[in-house]
Amino acid sequence: MATCYAGPMRKAPTALMWSLALVMCALAARYFLSPPPLLHPELPPELAKEPIARAISGLAEHLYVHHRWTMLAHIGAGIGAMAGGLLQFVPAIRRARPRLHRGVGLAYLAGVTLGGATGVPLAFQFLGAVPPELHRVFYPSVVAFLVLSPTWVAVSAMAFLRARQRRFDEHRAWMVRSYSLTFAAVTARVLAPLFLALTGDPALLANGGIVLWPLNLAFAEWLLRRKGPARASVPVPGVDLPSTLKPS
Repeated sequence: MATCYAGPMRKAPTALMWSLALVMCALAARYFLSPPPLLHPELPPELAKEPIARAISGLAEHLYVHHRWTMLAHIGAGIGAMAGGLLQFVPAIRRARPRLHRGVGLAYLAGVTLGGATGVPLAFQFLGAVPPELHRVFYPSVVAFLVLSPTWVAVSAMAFLRARQRRFDEHRAWMVRSYSLTFAAVTARVLAPLFLALTGDPALLANGGIVLWPLNLAFAEWLLRRKGPARASVPVPGVDLPSTLKPS
């Protein structure tokens, strides 16, 4: 589909996605300040009584103090992937500046690779901030990170491979899948406090966002497979669907 629907129903989710991604990048960049603000945020009195909530509030400080370079490498790579991935979906860049598109794409792939590689040790290292008796509460997050990290790299590698093979429709589809996993950093931070507000259970704050990352991938598949001229547009700037999925 050469021309994507650009009406209000498309512009709103696109603007929301860009806004959330850029806000996430800005918030994550604070860890490169010295000292980082909000490294150990104060909890509301009702949450401060909960051991799980206290452990969560100390995660970032623990990683920054004891595993700083792994943490900063992961955050920096994530910022690069999050911001660079947005540019990959801008059609004006893809069509008018193909070299820039390829360069940003390689930078995106490097960010994903470094982010995935550092995500594996961080999945274990953050447990150092958690009292041993609470480790089992955080095991779902550990497993989620351990599965997400290689999946993120593998899906992004498929996008790169399809580009190298000049199978560009498939390349764009794999990039949608890849960026849906990059965007898990956003959805996890949106869903976790929502679950806490709805249930009051801090265990869902610990795990509720990140363990649902497969839903990002499922949503990307739904976007790629839905039919119809107006409904076939993906709410990501300028993404074309694979030719087999284009409406007749």
